[in-house]
Amino acid sequence: MVTNEENQQRLQSLVREQQKRKIEVLKVFRPLSYQLRIFTSSAPELIVRGGNRSGKTTAASILFASLALNRPVIGMDGDPLPRPWPASWGRDHLLMWVVGYDEKHIGQTIFHHLFEPGIFRLIKDLETGEYRIFRPWDEQDVERSIETIQSEPLIPDRYIDSWSWKDKAANVFESVRLTNGTEIRAYSSRGNPKQGDKVHCIWIDEDIEYASHIGEFRARLADYGGRLLWSAFPHSKNEALVEMSEMAEEQKTWDKPIVEEVKVSLLDNPFIRDDQKHRIGITLTDENERSARIEGNFTYDSVRVYPTFNKRIHCSPCENDLLYDEIDRILAKNERPMGWSRYLAIDPGFTRTAVVFAAVPPPSMFEELPDDEKYVIIEGEVYVKGKGVDDIAKLVREWTQGFVYEAFIIDWHAARQTPMVGGKIIYQQYQEAFAKQNVRSLEGNTFRRGNDDIAGRIEIVRSYLTVNRKGKPRLRINANTTPGLQKEFAKYKYRQTSTGFIDEKPVKKNDHALDALGYLLSIEPQYVERDYSMSVMSPAFRAFQAIQERAKAKAMQGNRVVNLGPSG
Repeated sequence: MVTNEENQQRLQSLVREQQKRKIEVLKVFRPLSYQLRIFTSSAPELIVRGGNRSGKTTAASILFASLALNRPVIGMDGDPLPRPWPASWGRDHLLMWVVGYDEKHIGQTIFHHLFEPGIFRLIKDLETGEYRIFRPWDEQDVERSIETIQSEPLIPDRYIDSWSWKDKAANVFESVRLTNGTEIRAYSSRGNPKQGDKVHCIWIDEDIEYASHIGEFRARLADYGGRLLWSAFPHSKNEALVEMSEMAEEQKTWDKPIVEEVKVSLLDNPFIRDDQKHRIGITLTDENERSARIEGNFTYDSVRVYPTFNKRIHCSPCENDLLYDEIDRILAKNERPMGWSRYLAIDPGFTRTAVVFAAVPPPSMFEELPDDEKYVIIEGEVYVKGKGVDDIAKLVREWTQGFVYEAFIIDWHAARQTPMVGGKIIYQQYQEAFAKQNVRSLEGNTFRRGNDDIAGRIEIVRSYLTVNRKGKPRLRINANTTPGLQKEFAKYKYRQTSTGFIDEKPVKKNDHALDALGYLLSIEPQYVERDYSMSVMSPAFRAFQAIQERAKAKAMQGNRVVNLGPSG
């Protein structure tokens, strides 16, 4: 027979359990506006990138636990958010991986966020009488801070069926099986990923030792259409993270992106007091470190191939009125003076092709400068992905039509290759496609060989980035017509290992327009004085010049700017 005392103890135990369940994280957590996309994105791959104390690991751990327990995250209105995973997963026994940088990371950061109490402080709401997350930005909460208690673990003990430990004293677990049949396995990024498993979700927290493991992780997720979640500090030396971030940027306009990125910042995190944010900020005197640690931005300066490139210096029109010159005035209006000497260089790729169009002004424009400080102007680019040779030739024609070009230069290594489907070499294909579009230089329907010395090209481009006595670089880039080239200047970098060693060879990516630029500058393009009289011009050239003159006259009457080059 059960005694009254035993009944009383049982009742007290039930009350305690009920109270504990009320303060479980998934009961009290409500995502703030800057976090909401983390919990509603249905992209198969999701990056949560942020600096120190931005809340990225906490948000990712909540999303991971929500999936493991098949419990929804609750929105600010009190209603469950849509679950961003297949409905069938709620009936399956899930296999989930969590990957930390090393075993110490698993035992301290991962274990703490998933299985220990206290990732949030809680306080009773004065209106509802229920516990909610403590708000350090609320003066009333601050005044009552002594009343706060710890939250229960994200994954409470009542959900845990069994553990398998690597080092129990250090909280380094190998796997944990939950009462709903889900199994969570923990791996160090320093080991080789387990092969053969079919996994529903993989959560990577922070950095990984081997970027190449991402391919194996994706293979493990393929069978179930699983999700890859990565919460990370912006480690620019981690090629896999940078690559995923770039994919997310490219897919921003897709209806259903494969990769999505949510960037969170220390400045966004209201759980860190403003005085503490200020304290962290003033101790970071290096601008790059500040950008990474506070704002969650990638920093490339230590490994950038061209760290001296600066849009405010190398792109025209110039923003500094004191340095504004005739070149700035011309490029601001997208004008293309007929008397300049022009060149183009092409980097023909199988996936992406880049063409840069250059012009050299006559020396008379800047007689005070010595020859080795005269300018080369990058007027524009063709920067396309997935286009055939004929399409590229049509785009090139839009830039060259009506203008005389001194020479064309091409990546000679790529030009000699034969496509996988067979047929003519790339060089011949471009020759024929350009001829079909009547695209020729004064050297005819031919190309000069591009300089294949990568290190040599880099040094040549660097020399053109140096600033002359007038405060201007030799290389002047039209800011309005070269987005691909500008992006590559910022992202072209040397390979860096996890130990900080920097390889002497750049990573073979973000280099298409820069390779074309290197080929072009390697021939040291010069101004060539020529007779552009009507007698040597083609009928099309004469017609184009007439159109230019009429457009200029009309623009002067209406005092407006006319774009005489391609618009995109």
